[in-house]
Amino acid sequence: MERTMTMNPFAKRDGHDKLSIIIYRVLTLATWLAVAAIGIVFSIRKATPSDAKTIWDQNDAFPTHFSLHRWTATVYGALLLLLQPAFIYFLYTNNEDLVNAAANVGSHFIVSNVMFVAWILFWVYEWFWIAEIPIILNFFNLTSLYFRHRRAPPFVHVPVVSGPLALNFVMLFWTGAAAINVHNVVARVFANSFVWAILFYGLFFTVAFKDYAMGYALSLLSLSLAIQQHATRDVAETHGPHLQWVFAFIITALLFTITVTFSAPPVLLGKELVFAQLDDAEDEDLEHRPLLDHE
Repeated sequence: MERTMTMNPFAKRDGHDKLSIIIYRVLTLATWLAVAAIGIVFSIRKATPSDAKTIWDQNDAFPTHFSLHRWTATVYGALLLLLQPAFIYFLYTNNEDLVNAAANVGSHFIVSNVMFVAWILFWVYEWFWIAEIPIILNFFNLTSLYFRHRRAPPFVHVPVVSGPLALNFVMLFWTGAAAINVHNVVARVFANSFVWAILFYGLFFTVAFKDYAMGYALSLLSLSLAIQQHATRDVAETHGPHLQWVFAFIITALLFTITVTFSAPPVLLGKELVFAQLDDAEDEDLEHRPLLDHE
């Protein structure tokens, strides 16, 4: 068992040897730079050969019920990339607890970055079905990360766990819709139904785990969806009434309002941070547990 734990790069450990830390330092920084560089380059210029498009050219060329607004989604991605170097920095500190907290999620972070790079490359070449594969794999990777490291500190949880997981969840629908590329009544009904998954997914983490970062992240992403769907409503209405933008705005309003409602009172009372206080419920259970051991 101990040998298996040693060989498993995703295992949670109380400490890491120097070689492991060096590897995490190199790979986390390298893969982060790869995502940033490739994401920026393919957002503003076409890939080669010349028939390839930028990320947002593809978004416009294949409009779907889950297409995102380029500037709102770009702001989300930029914020995520700007927050992540803080996490990488803690791998270089002399504080053993901070280093260990960052290293414990390092393997998941590296895999996530590789999956996002793969998605970009497949997406710009219109290989939408293949692009869905790294997004599905990354969904399992990030979900595993989330539930295995629920007590991760905010500097890890927000940029490495909740932020990427929220984006990846929306990208499942965005990429899948582009792959299917069907615009009939049946597709419209399915899209109008599945869009509510964003609300329920966000509420699950916000209410059950007090993960307000997830609530705010999905609020911004659903706003991006709403703006784009409103912008393309005239084209979409050639196939019948287009309600996706209405639903997306409702989801944005509900999710944002509920997240603020849950997060604001504790913050104003000084009891907890807005983000990633995922172990409060467990702490409350401990407070109310009978003190049998002390009797």
